Amino acid sequence: MKKFIIVGITAIIIAAGVRSVVISRRKPPAVDAAVKQRNSLQQRALQIAAFRHQIASNPIDIAPHQSLAALYARYGMNEECLQELEVLARLQPKNESAQDDLAEAYSDDKKYRESVNTYSTILQFWPRSLRVWQGLSITLYQMENYQKSLWAAKHALALKPTDPHNQFGVAAATLQWAVQSNAMGMHTKEIQSAQKTLEALLPKWQDKAGIH
Repeated sequence: MKKFIIVGITAIIIAAGVRSVVISRRKPPAVDAAVKQRNSLQQRALQIAAFRHQIASNPIDIAPHQSLAALYARYGMNEECLQELEVLARLQPKNESAQDDLAEAYSDDKKYRESVNTYSTILQFWPRSLRVWQGLSITLYQMENYQKSLWAAKHALALKPTDPHNQFGVAAATLQWAVQSNAMGMHTKEIQSAQKTLEALLPKWQDKAGIH
């Protein structure tokens, strides 16, 4: 009987030892993950500090502002990225891309009025910018100002009628505007036309749920 008790105790001790070994083997990955995260944060801080040092040395140099904005965007630091894009837009008043990047960033950050104002300023200098008309239409659509969104989308479509994104923009804005103001059944034809356009785009459209 004592022999069985001793064997049983020994088995328990061995099992406990094995369990402790397994647990000890499981701990390092968690520690490694924490170390990696800390190293990543330190690296990010060093990169940001390096770019800020370059900017402090030469505030009007475009390159470090661009690199810092890209770094902020990669790490999801949207507010900081937006601030850098504002600086870039001020430093490059005649750079269409810099102005448009800022307008898009405002829109993405749901600062729609700032976005519309920026797009309007851009159009004073580049009235035939397809990207600007598309961005303005999208921003106005997000503001649920479908009539003005349709107006902007038609300008984009006139610049490039074969672009399916322009066709979609006009159809989507038309549909929303017509449904919104169709209390008297005045815009049935516009609704049907928009639906046909969307149905025609559907087979090759990546975001099919958006069309539906």
